[in-house]
Amino acid sequence: MSRMIAFRLALACGLVLLTASLVLALPPAGKSFPALDLAAPDREADLDYLGLPKDAPTYRIEDVDAPFVLVQFFNVYCMHCQAEAPDVQKLFAAVSDGDLAEKLKMTSVAMGNTAFEIRVFREKYGLTLPMSTDESFAAHKALGAPGTPAYVLVRNPKDKGGRATVLFSGEGRFVSWEKFLDTVRSKVKEE
Repeated sequence: MSRMIAFRLALACGLVLLTASLVLALPPAGKSFPALDLAAPDREADLDYLGLPKDAPTYRIEDVDAPFVLVQFFNVYCMHCQAEAPDVQKLFAAVSDGDLAEKLKMTSVAMGNTAFEIRVFREKYGLTLPMSTDESFAAHKALGAPGTPAYVLVRNPKDKGGRATVLFSGEGRFVSWEKFLDTVRSKVKEE
């Protein structure tokens, strides 16, 4: 009798974990990107790059002046994010200066970090990409509490008031920034 109870308990726990893993996940390709009010970057150059008003305290991905947006979600204390930071800068430079410059913008959201922590992180790793804070973890929760780093490529709506659509998303470090850029480039060209 106790073996049957243990089996049922294990089965129930497995179903709970499976259900939680389905709910707590980045939005998959084809789904709408959540309507997130992100803190606007605090540097004027970042606002210009993203095409945002200088006085905007917050913005949504749909406000970015580009048909496609690649968003990195990270935490300054994440060891993987720290190790990947130099490659993220190389990726940003390639996106900003290469064949995707007119179609794609890249930004980053620091989940659970303050503006001060972002400044220290930016200086330590020589990062120039736009960065926003998510001190309250609101974006983190809305995205299903992903691990860091996480990346989401979205296609912005052609009409104002529409929702951005996820082209791909993933958690964890990329194998190489060059291969990741090839993936981004192929997704953008498919559209």
